[in-house]
Amino acid sequence: MDVQPDSSFAAIESTYIQGGASASVNFATNEYGQIGYNHSNTTAQSLTYLKFDFTSYSLDQIDAAKIRIYVPTAASNSTAFFANLYGISNHSWSADTLTWNNAPNHNGINVTGDSDYWLASSSPAWDTVLAVSYYDFDASDYIINHCASKIASFILQPQVNQTSLTNGASVAGTLSSEPPTLWLSSKAAGTTPTLTHC
Repeated sequence: MDVQPDSSFAAIESTYIQGGASASVNFATNEYGQIGYNHSNTTAQSLTYLKFDFTSYSLDQIDAAKIRIYVPTAASNSTAFFANLYGISNHSWSADTLTWNNAPNHNGINVTGDSDYWLASSSPAWDTVLAVSYYDFDASDYIINHCASKIASFILQPQVNQTSLTNGASVAGTLSSEPPTLWLSSKAAGTTPTLTHC
């Protein structure tokens, strides 16, 4: 079996949106994004949007894909939490204009379906978001089965609960030295996979 080296693609766009008093604010010029949840304070709720272009990927086959993010500071209140990565089919959004009020595929902190969306993966139990570190999310199904255009958009969502638990963290964005990265793996050059929907 001819195992190919992984190929990586830095995000071409990233930003975050924040509710409450910041619902109309655009954060595209910030070096770091945010994900955060507070049941009683919508201003402390935030989602991060990511966009990748892998049209230059030259191998015939994709066998696995992951998104790697970097958290540059410890999680809020030193509280470990799960994060969810959703793939969405809407790629028309622009980081330069995105706000809580106009962003696609969300209703408050919840990811919804005004266009197609898929839960790509969640933080594994052994790797919850807490310390300064890189965190990987499996995006294989979304990339292989829903990305014919080789453009991929994601929403990174913090753990949502109906308690007083507050969680959140900063996420390095495209303007940082550690931008979000899409990693693609191929075991062998072979039949082109059927990429659909995106």
